[in-house]
Amino acid sequence: AIATLHDSELKGRQIFVREDREGGSAVRNPLNGGATLVRPMAGVGSGGGGVCKVFVGNLPFETTWPQLKDIFREAGNVIRADVAQAA
Repeated sequence: AIATLHDSELKGRQIFVREDREGGSAVRNPLNGGATLVRPMAGVGSGGGGVCKVFVGNLPFETTWPQLKDIFREAGNVIRADVAQAA
């Protein structure tokens, strides 16, 4: 997902995609929309499977989790997409 969609454009905004090292849901602030996506990852650990989490930043504020999930299917199967919403 990082190699495929980092620095791509979504609704006129350049998004960035990076590994989610913080392990929590994204927090949207007024300046920068954000989301966390979870994908299956083969060959991790002794069980042969695991998950890969990526953080997507600079999303347009109207982006919904189904839209984001559909966009990221280009990079592979998406288990979950959490899009933080402005309060």
